[in-house]
Amino acid sequence: MTYRRKVISLSACLAVLLGIYAAGILLAPVRRQARAETGRLLSAKTAEVASIEIQLSKEGSSAGEKLLLRKDGSAWSCQDGADSLPAQAGRVDAFLAVLSGINRLSLRSDGLSGSGDFGLAEGQGAKLVLKDAKGKVLADLAVGGYGPTGKELYVRPGSGKAIYAVETGFESYLSRPRASWLDLRLLSTPLLADTVQDLRIDSSFPNDASGKAQKPFSWQAIRKDGAWSGKAANLDSIAVESVLRAVQNLSGEDMVARTPVDAFSKILGRIQIGQAQGGPLFVEVGQAAEGQRYYVRSKGSAYVYLVSAYSLGGIFRPESALKKE
Repeated sequence: MTYRRKVISLSACLAVLLGIYAAGILLAPVRRQARAETGRLLSAKTAEVASIEIQLSKEGSSAGEKLLLRKDGSAWSCQDGADSLPAQAGRVDAFLAVLSGINRLSLRSDGLSGSGDFGLAEGQGAKLVLKDAKGKVLADLAVGGYGPTGKELYVRPGSGKAIYAVETGFESYLSRPRASWLDLRLLSTPLLADTVQDLRIDSSFPNDASGKAQKPFSWQAIRKDGAWSGKAANLDSIAVESVLRAVQNLSGEDMVARTPVDAFSKILGRIQIGQAQGGPLFVEVGQAAEGQRYYVRSKGSAYVYLVSAYSLGGIFRPESALKKE
């Protein structure tokens, strides 16, 4: 055999071996499994989602609660019957980002039997439906329990019966109550301590933060030359500014769409803040609600918040607690 024929024969053998090797890779069980697991829970762009409906599990503290979030421009709201309450756009965006990032669905069951083993039997799990602005369903999921390792979650897409395992993460959003989605900040704009000129606190709370009986009090702190002064003496700047921070960070534990008629029939506390720029800020505390909380509202806002007595305790302090030692 001539040298030229030997080279041709060896080249042909090499080509055959390479073909066998490539076929082995393409047809390998791992590759077939990977192709079978390719898929997304949300194939549409997150910007297309205009409504999110969550039906919580019938188990747990928020059993059976139904949530409906709707998008209007760049803002999200949470429906409360015929009313809507402001939702945290950042939280909604984070949830959609986690959901859209899931790109592997591993088949675990044809769903013909044993749905209860996956936490997807009748009355179990949560329901999640996402739609666009025209009402087109972008995702429809029944969300069940965890796998044996705790690192995978069982889901059933659409109206089918097949059950898949996906990576965990997004389900933590589904187990939280309505209040976790709401924007519960009383002050929507930052309160800059350097621009505050005066602070007035009026209190008619029968008890202080520790539960001890107290008399009504009122005081006003005025800023002058970088220091704070009250009616009787100079005040500790750190103590006064700690009250301002407490006001800035004041958040409710929940909101109410329909306020009881007597919620503000008696005002137990008032906060008034004068600023160098912009108008004054007013916050009023009404009657006590359930769970050691109070109805609270701020001027210019249409919403009423349920704020804990503990949070209010850091604000409604007598002037004596702010004096320099």
